Amino acid sequence: MKRLSSFLTILGGFAALVVVPSAATANTLQVGPGKPFAAPCAAIAAAAAGDTIQVDSSVTYTGDVCQWATDNLTIIGVGSGRAVINAGGTSSQGKAIWVISGKNTVVQNIEFTGAAVTDLNGAGIRQEGDNLTVRNCYFHDNQEGILTDPGQNSTIIIEFTEFARNGAGDGFSHNLYIGNIGHLIFRYNYSHSAFVGHLFKSRAAQNDILYNRFSDESDGTASYEIDIPNGGKSFIIGNLIEQGPKTQNSTVIAYQEEAANAGNPDHELFVVNNTIVNDFTGGTFVLVDGSVTTPVIIKDNIFTGPGGITSQSSAVRANNFVGNAQLVNQANFDYHLQSISPAIDAGADPGSGGGITLAPVSQYVHPACAEGRSIVGNAPDVGAYEFGGGNGIPPANAPARCGAPPPPAPVASLSPSSVTFAAQAVGTTSSSQGVTLTNTGNATLSLSGISIAGGNAADFAQTNNCGSSLAPSANCSIGVTFTPSSSGNRSANLSINDSASGSPHSVSLSGSGLATGPAVTLAPTSLTFASLAPGTTSAAQSVKLTNSGNATLNISSIAASGDFAQTNTCGANLAAAANCNISITFTPTAGGTRSGTVSVTDDASGSPHRVTLTGTGLAPAPSASATPSSLTFSSLLVGTPSTAQQVKLSNSGNAALAISGITASGDFAQSNTCGTSLAAGANCAINVTFTPTAGGSRSGSISIADSASGSPQAVTLTGTGMDFSLASTANSAAVTAGQSANFTMTVTPDGGFNKQITLTCSGAPAQATCNITPSSVTPNGTATSSVAIAISTTAHSFLIPRLQVPPTTWLRLLLVTVVCAFLLFVYKQPRRQLAVLCSLALAALVLAIGGCAGMVSGTTPPPGNTGTPTGNYTVTVNATSGSVSHAMSLSLRVN
Repeated sequence: MKRLSSFLTILGGFAALVVVPSAATANTLQVGPGKPFAAPCAAIAAAAAGDTIQVDSSVTYTGDVCQWATDNLTIIGVGSGRAVINAGGTSSQGKAIWVISGKNTVVQNIEFTGAAVTDLNGAGIRQEGDNLTVRNCYFHDNQEGILTDPGQNSTIIIEFTEFARNGAGDGFSHNLYIGNIGHLIFRYNYSHSAFVGHLFKSRAAQNDILYNRFSDESDGTASYEIDIPNGGKSFIIGNLIEQGPKTQNSTVIAYQEEAANAGNPDHELFVVNNTIVNDFTGGTFVLVDGSVTTPVIIKDNIFTGPGGITSQSSAVRANNFVGNAQLVNQANFDYHLQSISPAIDAGADPGSGGGITLAPVSQYVHPACAEGRSIVGNAPDVGAYEFGGGNGIPPANAPARCGAPPPPAPVASLSPSSVTFAAQAVGTTSSSQGVTLTNTGNATLSLSGISIAGGNAADFAQTNNCGSSLAPSANCSIGVTFTPSSSGNRSANLSINDSASGSPHSVSLSGSGLATGPAVTLAPTSLTFASLAPGTTSAAQSVKLTNSGNATLNISSIAASGDFAQTNTCGANLAAAANCNISITFTPTAGGTRSGTVSVTDDASGSPHRVTLTGTGLAPAPSASATPSSLTFSSLLVGTPSTAQQVKLSNSGNAALAISGITASGDFAQSNTCGTSLAAGANCAINVTFTPTAGGSRSGSISIADSASGSPQAVTLTGTGMDFSLASTANSAAVTAGQSANFTMTVTPDGGFNKQITLTCSGAPAQATCNITPSSVTPNGTATSSVAIAISTTAHSFLIPRLQVPPTTWLRLLLVTVVCAFLLFVYKQPRRQLAVLCSLALAALVLAIGGCAGMVSGTTPPPGNTGTPTGNYTVTVNATSGSVSHAMSLSLRVN
């Protein structure tokens, strides 16, 4: 298995091979003041395949844009800095400053700025041909830094390069945007402060994203820091990644969120030894689309700031640190570890994946550089930096600003640094464990010998494919086996004699030998059972008995003691490496802590072998429960009792339950069969009825006072009373006899009352009537009904009395009248006096008749109508529905 450093070196070598022209045809063309070519595009147009173009960095080349299809060109800025190409409002083909259609191009020490076109994809470089290397360049303030066409045979290497403030602000243009090419190697770069778009976006089939700094910082408005929209095999190792406070999207790393495509057959993502800081308010550090079924590998990273680590539940996560890692200066993006950092020695070897070992071999140096990284201490540190582990040596092809590399020298690295074998039977050989020897230096490593040394060297053996030398970044494998010659701990060293500093280099070896014969391993060696009431039996727990020796185990007996019992599948013999199960149950015979053992008597060393057993017996105590814990009764008319519902009171304890009282509250009543004591395991019934005393929701409870824990036990009771109420807009009226008093009465249901209500009236005064319209109502349960009440009175009437005069009185009147007439006729003089006397006699007789008429025996008074008597009256309106009745009083004054 190749190490990561070897993997990168091979890739770098490949890039060199594809861009180095033939010496027989290569020419060098010079650009700048006083040079044969005034601007780069003129030299490019004149160049042939394999030529090198040197661009003077002392001037800025404004508006010098072009396209070419010539292969194998190398374009290098020379001088004290980078040569600057400013688009100056122009573009080539409406695409970019440089549109490269040729293959195998190298661009080095060039600065690209100002690219803008109408479709918002104006790029510093638009790569249309296969294979491009960009080294120590600077892309800033373009709509796209680099934009590439797809090409499955294309490899693009970008290293030691800075990308800043690129993007058109539409969210579709980015610091760099790599199409669906075969392989992208992006290392030792600094991408920051993108305008709305991503700091990095790649659709490549394979992405090697190594030892870079991605930071949105205080002024950036980037969306994702790393976007790998179509998946592919992707390594994100050793990077510094910061999401800024002005981000357009809370995701830091997004993987395959635009779905897979045919150009990306692999779906493996490795996120290893990165330091990832979220300065936004929340988010997700590694967002993985749900279509990805391969578990993402997330190991040895630092995650600082709010947000979840990953959206993929199946992701393999190991040795990650979440929280404050005590970085040197987080506010200024210095993510080195302080000496007090909890990330120091908190990691582990991440192993291998995707065909390479995943452990980092470099660490980022700002700006856009790197140095070698090695482990300091007992274990690797978590995150992108090893505390004290940077060697100051820049990688190959680093620009001068990164420092000078040391003289060539080999460096021997061994992984792992120790090998421990499982216990092995004496005289038997283990399976082989591997050790990788890597030359991480930059000169050939000579090997003079690989051997086993130390106290038990004869118990270990090695084979290897290393040969006599190892080229820079190459590695070889050493296989080690363990054959213990006796029992007990055994140790030795794998020793490599070589030409690197510190030779000989060694790996410690250890293992233990098992004596010949059977051996017993019990797992677990102790069991604890939950507390149980005396006399009850637990569920079984299992113990596995394994014959870890190399001969048949003869079992004499397996026995349990105390309050424990066992059954087993072991039989009398157990073959070497075989196992069987022992099932154990617990039945306490008394309260308190109970203990025992399972003993296995056999012919292995250490017999009898034991498993310790513990459990707790509960002291005798009642346990009360009432079921159900609540009752709900259906709606009833006020005053109407319900049918009974039942509550069961159970004693699940192991002692009698003393019952001191069972009571019901509210509109509820109970009767029960419980008595004053309930035996252990017994139950009784409580019958509950509901008789609402008012309308609406009614509540109460059953309370059970007893000797169990938690007393009183309670059952919640609810029900609804159905009722109605009467109200009048006015309760009194005054009328003159003959007038009507009118009242409006409302009938309001309560508790869903919907029965017929009959309305009657009583107490009306004499010569008066009381009418109710309508005479009955049926509420719908919620709405108010209106009723009209009319009390009609009778006016007083006057009649002249009819006198009943006796017959004898009328005879007297007739006799007086006749006598007076006769006297007037007979006596002429004095006729006046006589007339007066007769008149007086007649008047007296009439008065006598009137005064005595009522006293005449047998007379009757006249029948006259006196009307409704004046006075104050109370009229009662009665409303009745079944057993529910209500009355309302109305006051009436008759004048």
